[in-house]
Amino acid sequence: MRDVLAEMKVEGCTISPVITSCVMHWYASVGNASGVGSHWHRLKHTGTKPSSGIYTAYLDYLIRTKRFTKIPHVYETMLSEECLPNSRTYTLLIQHLSNDGRLRAAVQILEIMQKVQVVPSRLAYEYIIEGYAKAGEVDKVQEILMAMRERFHRPSKRLMFVAKVLQEAGKVKEADELKEEIGLEEYIVAGKEAEGGADDVLISEDGDSMLESVMCSWRDATSPNVGFDVNSFAQAINAWSLEVEAELEKLEVQWKSSLVLEVLRRLRNLETSWPFFHWVKNRAGFKHDKYTCMVMIQRILKSRSSLDTTSALVDELFEGMQKDGIKFTVPMFNMMIRHYVLAADIERAQGMFDRIKAYGLEPNAFSYGPLIQALARDRQGRKAMNMLEQMQEAGSHPDSATCAELITCLELAEKLPDAYEFFCKIPESGRNPGHLEYKAIMAAYSRAGDQKMALNLYEKMRGAGIKPTQDMFDDVSVILKNANRQYDINTIANFRQKLKFFGGKKKALQEDLLKVLDLFMRAMKPRPNNAYASLRNANKDVNSDKEVTSDAEDEDEVDSSVVLDTETNTSATDAKTSDSTDCQTARV
Repeated sequence: MRDVLAEMKVEGCTISPVITSCVMHWYASVGNASGVGSHWHRLKHTGTKPSSGIYTAYLDYLIRTKRFTKIPHVYETMLSEECLPNSRTYTLLIQHLSNDGRLRAAVQILEIMQKVQVVPSRLAYEYIIEGYAKAGEVDKVQEILMAMRERFHRPSKRLMFVAKVLQEAGKVKEADELKEEIGLEEYIVAGKEAEGGADDVLISEDGDSMLESVMCSWRDATSPNVGFDVNSFAQAINAWSLEVEAELEKLEVQWKSSLVLEVLRRLRNLETSWPFFHWVKNRAGFKHDKYTCMVMIQRILKSRSSLDTTSALVDELFEGMQKDGIKFTVPMFNMMIRHYVLAADIERAQGMFDRIKAYGLEPNAFSYGPLIQALARDRQGRKAMNMLEQMQEAGSHPDSATCAELITCLELAEKLPDAYEFFCKIPESGRNPGHLEYKAIMAAYSRAGDQKMALNLYEKMRGAGIKPTQDMFDDVSVILKNANRQYDINTIANFRQKLKFFGGKKKALQEDLLKVLDLFMRAMKPRPNNAYASLRNANKDVNSDKEVTSDAEDEDEVDSSVVLDTETNTSATDAKTSDSTDCQTARV
C-alpha cells in the first residue's frame, strides 16, 4: 500500500479524501493500527481538514479496536469543524450496534437520520433487519422492511436468510415476496458464478460492493462490460441529442437492470435521464421494471420542475407502466403524496391517495400519515379525523408527527378537551406518547392560559423519562417560569449554551447529533462481569472498607467508556486531546 501511494505521488496523482478514507479502512480491516493512526495524524499535522468520510473511517477504527474513550472527542471535533455526519457515518454506527444486538438504539439512530433529513442507506436497513431476524422478532422485521421499501431500496442477497426466517414463522407470502424482490440473477456480475466464493461481487442499490464495509465508496459501478465506466459515462452526457443516441448504439453494452439503475442514478438532470429512460427501452430493447421506474420517479421529483410538469411526467410514466404490465407498488404513490404535501397541494395529494385503491392496492401507514398531517395543518379537522378512522380500520396507527399535528389542529379549532382525550388514547395504539405529542399538548394548554395543566403534563413527560428538547425550549421555559421553577430553567439554559457547534446556531440539530453519540456510547457500554460482581458481593461482609474502594475503582473502569449525558455534555471546543481528558469527558 505504501508503494502504491508513493507511486501516485511520483506520477502527480492527487490523493483525495475518498482515497484516504479507503486506505484508512483497509489498514483497519487488516488490523494495522499504526497505518490508520499514521494517516490520521498526517492529515492533522498538515492542517488538512478531514472530510466526513475520513472521520467515519477513523471512527470505524476506534470502534473496532474498542477505544471508546476517544470516540466522544473525535465525534465532537467533527461537529466543531462543521463537518456533518453523512449517511455512511450513521450506517457505521448502526452496523456495530446491530452486530452487538443493540437493536433499539440502532432503530433510534435510524429515526434521527430521517429527522435531520439524511436518507438512510440500504445497508442501514439491512443491518437492523438482520438483527431482528436473528432475534426471531418477525413483526419488527416486517416493519423495517416496509420502511426500507418506502426508500426504494431493493433487498440484497444478504437478506435471503431473512426470507427463510419469515417462512418458518408462517409468513409464506411475505417470504416469497422478499425472495422475488432480491432477484439475484440481475446482481451477479458477468463472468462470475453465482456461488463463486470470495470472487463473487454483488452490486448494491447505492453503488457499494456487498463484500466491502460501508466505508468503501466506489465511484465507478461494475458492469457486465469490461471497460465501461458508468460514472464517466453519466458525466459525459451533459445534454441529450441525436449524436448521443448514435454513440450509444455503437456501444456493445448489455443493458441489464443493475446497469440501467446505476446510469439513471448518476445522470445529472432530468433533461438527460428522461430521454435515456425511453431510449434504453425503445432502441436497446430493455424492459423496465418497478425499480427503474421508481428511480425515474425520484429523478422527476428532484428536478424541481413545476407541479404541472411533474404531474404530467408522472402520469405519462404511469400510463407506460400500465401498458407494459409493470407492477405498481404503494411506495411509488406514497412518494408522490409526500411531494405534493410538501408543496402544500392537498388536492393532488388526495388524488394520488385515491389512485392507490384504483390500481388495486391498499394504502399503508406511510400513505395515510402525510395526508392526515396536511389536512390537520390546513385546519380541515373533520377530514383529518375521518382519514384517521380509515387508517385505524385498515390496521395502521399514526406516528408521533401525525398525532402532534392532530392535537394542534383540535386546539386551533377550540376543542382542547378533545385534543387531550386524543392524547390520552395514544397508548391504545401500542406505544406511549413521545416528545412531539407532549410538546403539542403542553403548548396547547400553555397558550390557553392553563399553566397548571401544562405543568402537570411536563411532570408526566419527565416521569416517562422524556427530557425537554431544544424544539420545545421556549414553551417549556414559559411553563417553568410561571411555576417558579428557576432551577429547571437554568439547567435547560445551561445545556443550550453548551451547544456551540455551527456558530451556536441550529440548536435542535446539534442536540440530535449529540443524541446519536449518546445513544451509541450508552448502548455499547461494556456489560458487567457477573463473575466479578459475585466475587465482590461475597467479599462485602468481610471488609466493608475494601468494598467501597473496589466499587469506586469499578465505577471508574466502567464510566470511562460512557458518553456524556446530553444535558451535561461539553462541546468539543472545550475538550482536550489527551487520553486522561477524554476519560474525564466521557465520565461526566
